[in-house]
Amino acid sequence: MTRSALALALALAVSPSSALAYCRTTTSAAQPDPTRCPTVGEPVAWATGCTSLRINPTVLAPGISLAQFHSAVEDSIQAWKVVACNATTRAAPSFELVLLPDADLDVGYEQNGANSNVVTFRATWENDAYHPSNAAAITVVTFGSRTGAILDADTEFNVVGRYPFSYDGGPATTDLRTVATHEFGHTQGLAHSADRAAVMWYTAGQGERRRTPNADDVAGICAVYPPGRAVRCDPELREQALEGGGATCTASRPSTRRPAGVVSVVAAAVVAAAIARRFVARRRTS
Repeated sequence: MTRSALALALALAVSPSSALAYCRTTTSAAQPDPTRCPTVGEPVAWATGCTSLRINPTVLAPGISLAQFHSAVEDSIQAWKVVACNATTRAAPSFELVLLPDADLDVGYEQNGANSNVVTFRATWENDAYHPSNAAAITVVTFGSRTGAILDADTEFNVVGRYPFSYDGGPATTDLRTVATHEFGHTQGLAHSADRAAVMWYTAGQGERRRTPNADDVAGICAVYPPGRAVRCDPELREQALEGGGATCTASRPSTRRPAGVVSVVAAAVVAAAIARRFVARRRTS
């Protein structure tokens, strides 16, 4: 097994098999054309019925309080939790995100110990190839390269980005809840969508809000976790002696804790142009 870390563009993705625009991340760890879904590899997903997120409260963005950070994360988790796969039965996806107490934890995958899905602001950026200047956020998803089972997912928000985060999504700012909802779609195994109105669309304008998964997003998450899937919910990430892999939204440097056999794919929320699975906060022209 080999280790690889790839930066994937937060870009639109077209499903090759249906009229729906959603796209799933696969073990190919690559989306060379951000306008198309990967055509090779196995789709990735969590094998259990839930996973947990933990906020690292040690760094905050200017103008964002810890209470607002919590609220944004909680709202974004809830946005995915309440989707219905069937309009009649209101059947929900067989998976949910669970927020556990805050902890001062590092991002990265530990093969020989317990892991946590860390949600954090990052005080430094552009210090490696995986943190491009126009990325508003990144999510690194680590998964088994043979099984496609997700093992770890860490999200980092860019504190030093050119467009400041805001809680209300005001003009000339990047809406924190829009970006968080998008990133948590990647946490669950979704790539980018070709639907301009979807949460998983790769870019957002200043002051733009897309906090609620639309029909395309719902179709995507329900394809990953169909209702009725018989799985247990254990939100704590346990030690996993498995071969690995990974994906993210925005680029994050490959952790030195990722062992051989672990693939790290990076997708980003970016602030200008769409490049390598990045979520883009772009300047409005009108």
